[in-house]
Amino acid sequence: MRLGILGAGRIGVMHARNAAASAAVDDLTVFDADPLRAVAVASEVGASAAASVEEVLDRVDGVLVATPSPTHAEVVHRAVAAGVPVLCEKPLALEPAVVEELAAAADARGVPVVVGFQRRFDPALLAVRASIASGACGPVHLVRAVAMDHRPPPLDYVATSGGIYVDQLIHDLDALPWLLDQPVVRVQATGAVVVDPGFAAVGDVDTAVVVLTFASGALGVISAGRSNGGGYDNRIEVSAERASLAVGLDDRTPLTSLEAGTTPPADPHLDFVSRHATAYRAELEAFARIVTEGAPNPSPPRDGLLALELAAACRASSEQGRAVDLAPR
Repeated sequence: MRLGILGAGRIGVMHARNAAASAAVDDLTVFDADPLRAVAVASEVGASAAASVEEVLDRVDGVLVATPSPTHAEVVHRAVAAGVPVLCEKPLALEPAVVEELAAAADARGVPVVVGFQRRFDPALLAVRASIASGACGPVHLVRAVAMDHRPPPLDYVATSGGIYVDQLIHDLDALPWLLDQPVVRVQATGAVVVDPGFAAVGDVDTAVVVLTFASGALGVISAGRSNGGGYDNRIEVSAERASLAVGLDDRTPLTSLEAGTTPPADPHLDFVSRHATAYRAELEAFARIVTEGAPNPSPPRDGLLALELAAACRASSEQGRAVDLAPR
């Protein structure tokens, strides 16, 4: 596959490195709005640097969009119009109507658009989903997610990110309904500013808790924060009738038990790149199969739309101090 990387910031560099190491990628092209950065990243990974998005689209079989979030919709539209399959970092857009428009355009052109919810490609999370789907673990009673950044993102990024529910929690808001294969019928969220008053200045919170009620009556609890002294912590735990299952709980989880005989993690994760390295590589391999073999799309745009709607419901609940009921979809 000839792959283009659009955007050579931190996550674009990660994708470029993964692509350069992948046997599925025969040729790699990198573009960034900063030409010098594109050249530097391309040189590091043995790729070519392009001078424009159009140059990339003319040269590739598929494109990975890692440009700043506010530009995603425009860039994806251009790729779809050119007939080039897309793997786009979340979110496709911050407005549900724009996501629906992108989904409709992709359907009309028959162009695959994969939303970068990398957790859908994580082998351990897929194993949990299979256990739930097969009934092996029994009916799910409660699912818990922890989403803790090690260090807060820059406030100028936060100001345009859509806020904690869209930027940080949208992965969990996608993953939990996907795991249970159930719609969410009620959302209750609360947020606080306890890390940095700058979050309040840009209209956001830095710590939040979300309670989801699923159609079966099962509950989901997501706890999130922008600063965690131990490291980057992202776990999902499922309590079911016959088993309790966990993902993201190992000797690198930044969680120190004070029970006798236990030891703290020697090499805790410090960021999402480290924690989800396996999932990001699997995501790229899956995209290659979609492009070259016509494999099914496990993360289509309208699934991203559902997560975006849940994020909006969380924000409304937090701001209004009440639960928000949702029609099952």
